[in-house]
Amino acid sequence: MPAIATRADALRLMAWPLSVTGTCDPDVTGKYQLVGEYTNHSCYRRGSDDWYIWLFPPMPPPPRWIISTSPGLFGEAWFYSLSLHGQYAPYGSASGTPVVSLGEVRHLVAVGTIPGVVLLAAAGRNGPAAGGLRSTGDGTLLSWQAPGSSTYGTSVDCSSDGFYLLEDGEDLNKWIRVQVYMAHLTPGPAEAKVYLADRFTNAIGHLDVTAAEAQSGDVLSWMVTMLNAGDRVLENILVWITSGRLNLATLTLDELTALTLDELSELDLALRLEISKDDSTWVGPADELSALRFDPLQPAEDHILHLRRTVPAGDPPDPEILNTIACAYDARYLSG
Repeated sequence: MPAIATRADALRLMAWPLSVTGTCDPDVTGKYQLVGEYTNHSCYRRGSDDWYIWLFPPMPPPPRWIISTSPGLFGEAWFYSLSLHGQYAPYGSASGTPVVSLGEVRHLVAVGTIPGVVLLAAAGRNGPAAGGLRSTGDGTLLSWQAPGSSTYGTSVDCSSDGFYLLEDGEDLNKWIRVQVYMAHLTPGPAEAKVYLADRFTNAIGHLDVTAAEAQSGDVLSWMVTMLNAGDRVLENILVWITSGRLNLATLTLDELTALTLDELSELDLALRLEISKDDSTWVGPADELSALRFDPLQPAEDHILHLRRTVPAGDPPDPEILNTIACAYDARYLSG
C-alpha cells in the first residue's frame, strides 16, 4: 500500500473521538466523544454508557488520566495513565491494559467524488467551497483542483489500492487525502465537483456555551496532539491563531487609536483563544512572527498543543467569532 510522506500532509492534528481497544475487565473499549469538561479539561464519554475518560489533578502533580464510571469518582475498578493516549494501567479489581488512541481532526466535510475514490480528509487551507477531482488516461491518474484555483495539480498514479495525497496545482498546501479502490475506478477519464464545508464541533472547536454559562463566565482547556505522520524530520514547527475579527498584531498605532468602541469590543472577542505547550504559560500569537515554537519532531513523534477558551462573565452571544489555528513547519529527509 503506498505510503504518504509529503510536506503538506506530514503534521497531523489528532484528538477525539478516542478509541479504546484491548482486553480488559471491566470492558471499557469503544469510541469516546467529548461531552464537556472536568477540572477545566476535556471529558470524554463512551456512547450513553457510564464510562468516562477524565483528568484527575492530584496534589502534588503529575495529573493522571482516568477511565472510570464518572468524572471525579473511581469506584472499585478503574484505569489510569500519565498521558491521554497510550496504555492505561489497572487499579483495584480492574484487570487488563486498555489502549487509548486518538482520531485525526477533520477540518472540512467533503461531498462528491468519482467512482472508486473515497475522500478521507481535506486540508483546512482549501476553504469551504467547491473544488474538482478528476481522473485521466485509463482512469488511474488522479488530480485535485482546490476551490478558487485555476489549475489541477500533478496527476498521481493510483493504479493500486491504497491511500494517496492529491495536491492543488497552485498551492501544495491545499490537498485532499483519498482512498482508492482500483476495481471500482472508471476505465477512462472522469470528473466530479467536490463540495467542501466547515466542520463544526471538531477537536479544534469546542462545545457551545449556554446562556447561563456565559452569564457567569466560562473557561475551558483542551488539547490536541500534533503527530509527525511522515517519513521526514519536521523542524521550525510554529503555531499561531488567526482570527476572523480584528487582529491586534496587524494594526498600526494610528489604526489602533482610530478604532471605535464597537471595533475594540470585536478585538477583545477575537483574542479569547490561547495556546500553550505546557498547560501553564498561555499565549495568543496572532501571526507567524510571534508564533509558539515547538522542538523538532522525528517520524512518529508528537507534541501536545493545549488550547484554552475564556468567556468573560456576562459576555453577549456572537456567532461571528471565528478563531483558527495555523501551523507551519519545515521538513527534511533523514540522513543515511
